[in-house]
Amino acid sequence: MEIRLFVFGILVSTLGGLVANCVILDWWLWPYYEKKCGEDKGGLTFKTSRLIVRILGFFERALYTISIIMGWPQWIAVWLTLKITVAWSGWKTDIHRKYNLFLIGNAISIIFGIVGAYCIKGLP
Repeated sequence: MEIRLFVFGILVSTLGGLVANCVILDWWLWPYYEKKCGEDKGGLTFKTSRLIVRILGFFERALYTISIIMGWPQWIAVWLTLKITVAWSGWKTDIHRKYNLFLIGNAISIIFGIVGAYCIKGLP
């Protein structure tokens, strides 16, 4: 594996996914969610939660890419199961909106993880 392809694939995965998540979730869906729900979002606030979510998503996308390259794509399912299990009780008050935002963000991250892996390995 060539180091330039690896770096390029990781950058596509991490930074491309970050940009896509910012545009789709932060600029489009969160404002819509705030208009619909007002100030009370079941303890979930946009400004206080976004930095840690961005950092976590950055590392998740890199790990998704690496797991695909290493031939362990099932790690993605294990990680998502862990995330769902930990966050399950937090979705009880407004499950559909929070859960849908969670799914959209994860879908974007998985897509960019796969794209980054294909940039490194080449298309099948």
